[in-house]
Amino acid sequence: MERTNNMKKLIFTTTALLLMSLLNAQQYITEEREIEIKTTENYYWAEGQHQNNEDEAKSIALGLLGEEILKDAVNKSIKNEEDLKELEMSIHFDRIQQDGTICVLAWIPKEEVFVTTRRPIKKPIVKIEEDKPVEQPKEVNVTDIVLQKLTQCNNYKEVNKIIKQNGLIRGEFNSTEGFANVGQCIIAVFSSDGILQALLDKGDKNRIDLISGETINDFESYYRNKNYNLLYFQQK
Repeated sequence: MERTNNMKKLIFTTTALLLMSLLNAQQYITEEREIEIKTTENYYWAEGQHQNNEDEAKSIALGLLGEEILKDAVNKSIKNEEDLKELEMSIHFDRIQQDGTICVLAWIPKEEVFVTTRRPIKKPIVKIEEDKPVEQPKEVNVTDIVLQKLTQCNNYKEVNKIIKQNGLIRGEFNSTEGFANVGQCIIAVFSSDGILQALLDKGDKNRIDLISGETINDFESYYRNKNYNLLYFQQK
């Protein structure tokens, strides 16, 4: 009987040690992954350290990561803590194996920080001619901040996310069905692989591309010849 109890105790101890090793292994990032994040320039990352509190280390890492993103976002659209707050759900936290202190690596792929990408809105240039009144740029019902974010998107996934977040009404690709006044729609233009090529201001056949600042004449024919897809949307 004693031998049986000792055997059970040994099995229990061995199982507990195995479970503890598995749990510890899950806490730490692999060295290969850590090197990839820190050296490929595909990520924003920062480390936070604390003697005995993982939450404090995580908080420090998050603060430093925010500074890294803001530093890289000069003259771009991320300018305050509200913008960073939107990114926090996408930020990853991993423990780094380190003796004597708790070290947390906070990181996020740069492609997920789509609001920090290039391409600010270019306002149309108004030419002043003698004896002619100055033509003012058309007002847009969609707010400037939403337009700013849209012009900085790279693909359909990012555009569609902003459309949903801001309660805009969108149609199907290459369709104006459901819109009483198509002239009030903003139009996102995508290549066949879903890359954003242009963002057309509201208007008639001739529209201003808010990304390049160019005027596109007879835009439907122009983009149809390039096999591009048009997505119409507007405010409710």
